[in-house]
Amino acid sequence: MLRRILCLLVLMASPALAAREGPLTLEEAVRRAMDRGPAIAVSRARQDTASALVNAKPALPNPELEVEAEAFGLDRDWTRPEETRISVSQTFPLGRRLERQADMDLAALGVATREAEGTAASVALQAAGAFVRAEAAQERAALARDALALAEQTSALVARRVAAGSIPEADTSRSDVELARARLDLETAAGEELETVAALCATWGGWDCDFEIAATPVRFPEKAPEMPDIRTASASHPGVRILREEAALARSSVSLEESLAVPDVTVAAGHVGFGGYAESALLLSVSIPIPLFDQNRRAVDESRAEVRRAHAAVNATVAQIESALRVAHLRLAAQWSRCRQVRDVLVPAAEESHRRVTEGFELGRYSTLDILESARALLAVRREKLEAFEQYDVLAVRLAYLHGTLVPTTQENVHE
Repeated sequence: MLRRILCLLVLMASPALAAREGPLTLEEAVRRAMDRGPAIAVSRARQDTASALVNAKPALPNPELEVEAEAFGLDRDWTRPEETRISVSQTFPLGRRLERQADMDLAALGVATREAEGTAASVALQAAGAFVRAEAAQERAALARDALALAEQTSALVARRVAAGSIPEADTSRSDVELARARLDLETAAGEELETVAALCATWGGWDCDFEIAATPVRFPEKAPEMPDIRTASASHPGVRILREEAALARSSVSLEESLAVPDVTVAAGHVGFGGYAESALLLSVSIPIPLFDQNRRAVDESRAEVRRAHAAVNATVAQIESALRVAHLRLAAQWSRCRQVRDVLVPAAEESHRRVTEGFELGRYSTLDILESARALLAVRREKLEAFEQYDVLAVRLAYLHGTLVPTTQENVHE
């Protein structure tokens, strides 16, 4: 009860409560979560950071200015040095290091972009799942209202037969119990509806909660879903796309580490003045480290091992996604058959049976227990239909996530 009160307070606190909009569709729910979800803002900020590094191209190291004055002997006048040197030096990275650093920054942007798309897909999955649950809760509340109406109709029929003296007065208590149970079920369903709506609103920050859920979030096809090309479908999964970009980043890291093994060249030019002889000279120098001991082999080997790990992670994830896709398609096909069976066979049969029992009860052919049991059976079948279609929607949304089709993505590799 406390949870329902809190959910109601959240809905009442919404600033959009005074302006009810039209029915909320699945697409609109996902769009709101994509526009306002807190996790989306964090992933976009990371992507902006990586983009800033790409825009800021790697540059040469800053030149160095060196000024040196020498006065020989401690008794010399240091304001008039014997020798003065002024030089400017510049280090030039070799091995196409700046270019490879730019490639690595671009690969890092590719990872950040794919991670942002993965976050968007997860948020969309969460919003779509919350929408399906809210839609089902709304349907359960409608079913509870129908059950209450059915219980009131049955109670009226029982009351008429009791008044006519055709059944014992004790049967009135039985119908009253069913009526009280129907009212309690309606209260419970209304509370669950509030909870699911609050959970749906939380996916986009808890605002704009005054809406009605549009019926049938996922269109139920009349034809059984077919198994697609699993290999092509797995390539679109957000997790696989992220790992492929991480593999590209690892390859860029190898190239950068290999370039770091090439020594930098430092060129210096300057002027040397000899104070005591009033003479000067031009200073030119070139220096380069000798890679005798440290050739950056450790970092290069580590980067190559990371490439192998990244490719192994891609292959393992692809295998897992392909297996999950096969299982998900089989489950969806089985659930489709169940939905068709419940909708086309069970529900019509239960409705026809209850209609005949009701007519027979009015004619005195059936007892009060018979009509009450018939009403329970009809409500049970209707609940089974609702649960079957809810489960189908959940599986369909999950399958769309595995396919990578819940949200649009960039098809080409970002780093290329």
